[in-house]
Amino acid sequence: MDHLLDHNPRAEMTRELAHQVMQQHIGCPITLCAIKLQAKTFLVHTKRLVPQSTPRTRFGF
Repeated sequence: MDHLLDHNPRAEMTRELAHQVMQQHIGCPITLCAIKLQAKTFLVHTKRLVPQSTPRTRFGF
């Protein structure tokens, strides 16, 4: 799975790969990590992930 530590997007994304990427890149900001953005977009489009309707704040309020 070390190949997933690269932050560049992949030519093809699968459900399994998207889940692995989201786990491996949990600490990456989505604005700076192209593969995490690709994985999240894939999961949202395939209805495997429903994003929050309101963003969380730093302190959870």
